[in-house]
Formats: sequence, structure tokens, C-alpha cells
Amino acid sequence: MNIVVFSSANKLNSEIPHVIKMFEHGLSCFHLRKPMARFKELENYIQAIPDEYKNRIIVHSHHELASIYGLKGIHHSRLHRKKGISKKLRIAFSRLVRKKMKFTKSCHSLKSVNKQDGKYDYVFLSPVFDSISKNYHKRKFKTGEIEKTIKSTPQTIYALGGIKPNNIEQAFRMGFDGIAVLGYIWESSDNPVEGFLEIQKKINELSSQLPMAV
Repeated sequence: MNIVVFSSANKLNSEIPHVIKMFEHGLSCFHLRKPMARFKELENYIQAIPDEYKNRIIVHSHHELASIYGLKGIHHSRLHRKKGISKKLRIAFSRLVRKKMKFTKSCHSLKSVNKQDGKYDYVFLSPVFDSISKNYHKRKFKTGEIEKTIKSTPQTIYALGGIKPNNIEQAFRMGFDGIAVLGYIWESSDNPVEGFLEIQKKINELSSQLPMAV
């Protein structure tokens, strides 16, 4: 099972040292989501990350930064998906420009997940559990419904929303391909790096105990 860490929505420079430490401890994918950040602010953030880790970053806005800095990929938000050019053309063009680039999106309903057919490298389903960072985002889906959806679609699906060490095993057993962590890292843990290491340790333990679930 793969681990994705989301940035906080608002912090900028203060979280960068923690992100670098997570990379040093093996974080392979970091979603940089700063919806209010201007181009230059996001560029400064990326420039502060050592070059050896830039190819682990997926950016949610100012997508041109992905090509400029050789990032891992781009995330298509609702805003981007509403723009004129079709989704298929956007993805095809981006893959032509940079063949190894990853493409992701978020789904907030099982119906939306069922509409995906593998065009994205993975999608997030949320909220799978009660959100930590957004108190008003409560768990939306029944376990059986999630399991049925995961089994019926070829799309790679990651669990997002309320992920913490004591519910990762449940996400394993539901069949998710990965988990995405946000609130537990930045809001419920005194030390973001220690929070990441707790998540990482739990996944490593489960991977050895439940080989068929990964």
C-alpha cells in the first residue's frame, strides 16, 4: 500500500523543512496543494526542495511548474476539469509533453469513481473516515459499498479523509491501493515528521501481516 502526504492548505515556508525530512525518510509522493498560493509563491516552495526530491511532487495548481521543474505529475481539480478543453485532450497532450508524468484527481462519490476507467494514474476517494482537517467532512460511505466499488473498477483508488494509524488496517481490508494523509500529519501530531513515521511504521507492519491486502 502506497503513502501519499498532502501539504497543508495554507502554510508555506514553515512546513518545508518537515517535508524534506519526510522525503529523507522515504516519502515517495507529496501532493502540493496550496489553493490560494500565487505562481511565484508556489515556485519558491518548489525551489526550496532539493532537486533529488522534486520528482516526488505532484502539484495541484499552476500546472506549468510540473514541466519547468520535472515534477512527478499534476492533480486535476474541479476547477481545472470545468475548463473548456476536454479531459481526454488535456491528459493526452500532457503525456505527450512528458511521458512519465502522473495524473490524479479526487472523487467525492462512489458514482464518480465508477465513471473512471483508468485514465488517471490514481484517484482519491474522500472522505473515507471523518476528516481531521475539516470537522464538517464526515464519513460518507459504507464499508460494503466501498469494497464493491473497488472490486468493480480498474481504476487505482487511494483512501483520503481521516486517515490515522488506528484505521489504516480498515483501509487495507477494504482494498484501497494506497492512503493519503493530511490532518494527522499537520494538525493532530505535534511533530509532522513523527506523525509520518507512525503512519509508515503501521503500513510496514500491515504489509508483513496481510500480504494479500497490498
